[in-house]
Formats: sequence, structure tokens, C-alpha cells
Amino acid sequence: MKAKCVVNCTGVHADVVRRMDQPEVEERIVPSRGTHLVFKKGLFDGCSGIIIPQTSDGRLIYVINYMGHPMAGTTDIVTEADHDVKPDQSEIDFIINELKPYLGHDYDYEANL
Repeated sequence: MKAKCVVNCTGVHADVVRRMDQPEVEERIVPSRGTHLVFKKGLFDGCSGIIIPQTSDGRLIYVINYMGHPMAGTTDIVTEADHDVKPDQSEIDFIINELKPYLGHDYDYEANL
């Protein structure tokens, strides 16, 4: 098959596809997983979003509007390329605790997930 351009859109598997053509190429991809929490409406108004650029451990957290609901998350845990990844409770707790100084301590985060 001939093509003028080939776009490798295989995500965490991009290096596998690249090596099909050039087995000697160095790996570029570092697979990571993210934890994202979607809250009920009411955490903040409208279609707003925020970035918390410096958390207690140096990571970044963002909050964006996802289909009318606030979604908070981070994508930075190095992991194996896997299709069955799940957040652990420590990641959920981390995100909630980091949101409190910015969005309020009185909001019942866990009840509104």
C-alpha cells in the first residue's frame, strides 16, 4: 500500500507500530494513567475551568466542564500500557484534598461524585 503520509494514532502502543517499520528505533512513549473524578452539578457555576498548577506534591490538577458536570483530574502515574486501569483510593483522596483550598472545604465531594 502506498501513502503520502501515515499518521500513527495508536496512543500508548505507538512504539509497537513504529518498530514494525524500524525495529531499531528508540522508544518515545512513557505510558501513564490518569484519575479523573466527575462531580454532580454545583461544584462551581457555568462552563468554567481551573488549573491548579502546583499541588502539594508538585503535580498539576485541572477542573473542566464535562457535559455540564465538573471533572477534576490529573494524568501522570507511569504505568504499563494496559486497557484495564483503575484509580486507587489514594488518588481519589489526593484530588479531593487538593481541590478543597480552591473550591471550599464545606462541599461534600465524596457524596457528589
